[in-house]
Amino acid sequence: MRDDFSEDVKRALASRVGNRCSNPDCRALTSGPQEDSAKAVNVGVAAHITAASPGGPRYDDSLSAEERRHPNNGIWMCQNCAKLVDSDPQRYSADLLGGWKARAEEAAHSQVGKTAAPPTATPGRLRVELPKPVNPVGHQSAGGTYVSTWSVKVRLVAEGQPLDIVDCGLTEDGVGDWIIDEVFWEKNGRPVGSPIPVERSTEFWIRARSPKTFNTKPVSVGRLTIRFRDHTQPLGRWHEYVVEEPPRA
Repeated sequence: MRDDFSEDVKRALASRVGNRCSNPDCRALTSGPQEDSAKAVNVGVAAHITAASPGGPRYDDSLSAEERRHPNNGIWMCQNCAKLVDSDPQRYSADLLGGWKARAEEAAHSQVGKTAAPPTATPGRLRVELPKPVNPVGHQSAGGTYVSTWSVKVRLVAEGQPLDIVDCGLTEDGVGDWIIDEVFWEKNGRPVGSPIPVERSTEFWIRARSPKTFNTKPVSVGRLTIRFRDHTQPLGRWHEYVVEEPPRA
């Protein structure tokens, strides 16, 4: 028997993210007008973070039926992304989906009642570059030592008007956010404060650690995404740089 959401819970999940997909790489609008002026079309889904029944993706047998159909166990997504996350539950873990949900709700909250800025008000774009090779991460071939700290030099280039970076993060597919230990300037090694000014270009280092449990077995590192949010972007919106194949020894 499935522990499905009620219609009230589905409506609440959709409204709490402004009827947009909660996947930060998608954010598609999920509702709009039909040709019939009395009707609307919906392509959104109230998906379960942990499955509604045994055998489903990310099923958690420690939850009660009430907890499975509670709004806390739901995330609003477009149909495509809902199918994607359920087809690859190891990559799209419950913790990762919970983070998506939280960021999508924060983004919606920050925009409630606020007039959208006209397109001409956007000051410019940010280009993210990695100008140097980065160190291996994961289990090393000799001795089995696990290297969790990833040190990467970042170059930010403002294309257009200058930008101030107010937040940065690093996330791994299927794992979630890494822990950023320090951000320091390339030129003098001093800590980088916030906001980070980008007049034309600026270079600094990020040192971050994987949240994975350390053990004696080989551990792969999934796709990494470095995120930067400038002062013109609401919560949930980021500039991103994707490292498809993080280096390993």
